[in-house]
Amino acid sequence: MQFQPKLKNLDMNKTNSILLVVAAAAVVVMGILLYNSKKKQKEAEENIAAMEEVMNYEKEKLADEYTNVADELKDFHLQTNNDSILRLLDKEQKRVQLLMDELKNTKATNAKRIAELRKELSSVRSALSYYVAQVDSLNRVNGKLLAENKEVRELYESASATVQTLSEEKDQLTEKVNIASQLKARNISVTTLNESGKAINRLRKIAIIKVTYDVVENITAKSGEKTTYMRITAPDHTVCGNNNNTFMFEGREIPYTSKKNFEFSGQETSQSIVWNVSQSLTEGTYRVELFIDGHLVGGKSFELK
Repeated sequence: MQFQPKLKNLDMNKTNSILLVVAAAAVVVMGILLYNSKKKQKEAEENIAAMEEVMNYEKEKLADEYTNVADELKDFHLQTNNDSILRLLDKEQKRVQLLMDELKNTKATNAKRIAELRKELSSVRSALSYYVAQVDSLNRVNGKLLAENKEVRELYESASATVQTLSEEKDQLTEKVNIASQLKARNISVTTLNESGKAINRLRKIAIIKVTYDVVENITAKSGEKTTYMRITAPDHTVCGNNNNTFMFEGREIPYTSKKNFEFSGQETSQSIVWNVSQSLTEGTYRVELFIDGHLVGGKSFELK
């Protein structure tokens, strides 16, 4: 009977030992779990810190890219004067400024929004590339138009020069024709007559001064009725006769002494014109000049004594 209590004590000791081992094991396991938990927490915090650092870098990089795009838009704005493209550029500049402001206020941990802002930046770059292509196309068209305008201008200038040359040649030819068509007078002779029509040399008896001349043949001159204007200038260079009688010569009216109409057919013709002396004559050298069609056709000096 004494043997049973000993066995009972032995079983209790064994049970206590097992409990102690289990408790110790549990403590060890709890310690390990706690250690692993803290280790994972630390790793998670380190990963979060690393991720935040990466996102901060990504945010700064994206901000720099937005700044570069804004500068490109600003520079490109100065490279074109196309109103339509300028309006689109203004719209994109405002859009970029709004996105830059939003990026500045976006937390680095907001990876989703940062990714969306990067996508927006790609859209802006695509739009900028399109505008560049449009401006290049316009520049090529403008360059072609400028080249064509230059060619047209050169052709115009060449044509103008040709027209000018032709005009000058025409003027020269017209002048030559005008000169060639001008009548000429030769064999000019002056005769002084008395009232009876007889030749006389006595100054006081002179009543008529008669001038004879031949109009030279000229087939280029216009045929038809012509008028000869005669001017006789006295020794004092005054024009004899009624100075109220005038005709046009070289764009101005000048007085003449006498005039006479005659018919011209292109062939040489002999003509005469007289002046019935209506004023006192003085001794000296006189000069007679003949005008037809507004041109001086001949002249001769003569003495009265």
